Amino acid sequence: MREQNNGSQKNGDSSHRNESSQSAGLEPSNPPSRTPDRLAEELEYYRNFLEQLLGLVRDGDQEDVNRMISIIRSDASPQEILTALSENTADNAQTVQRDIGRSNHNQN
Repeated sequence: MREQNNGSQKNGDSSHRNESSQSAGLEPSNPPSRTPDRLAEELEYYRNFLEQLLGLVRDGDQEDVNRMISIIRSDASPQEILTALSENTADNAQTVQRDIGRSNHNQN
């Protein structure tokens, strides 16, 4: 009976969840005071980050998706993942511009 209480106490104890979230790097241990403007900026940052990541998975070729998954699985920091996403986006933009240039040149 005692083990059941400890188990349910662990699962129901919000301080336990907070400790594991903090140790996983999901929440800052001592969050600084944030203004609504700062929170809005952070929300926009993470929303863009997620949209870029989902866009790569949805529209990227298999090689790019595999490379990104390898980066994530290597325990890369969010900044390292964002850098890789940005490089991939820049490379894709250059490829599209090059293809448009070739297409326009061939039409003349």
